[in-house]
Amino acid sequence: MKLVWCTQCKDVVNLIPDKWRRCDCGEAGGRYITNEVAEIFGPCVPFGISNASFVQALHYRVVFAGFVYGEEVPHNGTIHWVDPPLQEV
Repeated sequence: MKLVWCTQCKDVVNLIPDKWRRCDCGEAGGRYITNEVAEIFGPCVPFGISNASFVQALHYRVVFAGFVYGEEVPHNGTIHWVDPPLQEV
């Protein structure tokens, strides 16, 4: 799951394919282009939760992996997402 956190209103936006989504204040957001590429805009920090890790955590009730991509994105941009490797339980 890929998300962006708006540094203005502190809302988290879940990105989805082919549809632009915005935060509560409308200043940041994005959309998936492919499973690995997303377009994002506004003052935001892109981050994600590994789907496989989250499902594993639900099943075993353990911690799941999250990841943050660099610094705040102050303008429009394209992100190439690469999920971190799944941790052994």
